[in-house]
Amino acid sequence: MTKIRRILAVTLGLTLTGAIVGAAIGAIVLLGWVSATRSPGSPFPVAELLGIGAIFGAYIGAVIAPIAAWTLLRRVPLGRAIAGAAIGTAIGAVVGGLIAPIGPIIGGIAGFVGGALYLRFIVAPRLARHRASNELPADLRSPMQLDE
Repeated sequence: MTKIRRILAVTLGLTLTGAIVGAAIGAIVLLGWVSATRSPGSPFPVAELLGIGAIFGAYIGAVIAPIAAWTLLRRVPLGRAIAGAAIGTAIGAVVGGLIAPIGPIIGGIAGFVGGALYLRFIVAPRLARHRASNELPADLRSPMQLDE
């Protein structure tokens, strides 16, 4: 496979992963935000809320995931990059939802960027320092390695 094809294949995979994770987070956050802010007795269209949140999350995730992966997260393991960015997105969306009506979108993007920056400037250098040795510190190990 040529270098260009490999780059395009990886970018497509990152786009699809960003869309899937973004859709899941968007649906869950919007459903939670509306359920927390709605007045008692008002209609609660669960399917529509899940769809709207999923669409917004998928579009945003499909755009920013490959950008962050190719720029900030190149030295971070893929699973940790996905999990860290997803956790940052969810936290940012919840905090943004507490601040303003459009806050979940802005907060989600800010949380994603914050999570990616944390992974790039805190986690990646620590991983690089410990990569030479076979032993990672306990806070950098995956849960599967903690039993060893």
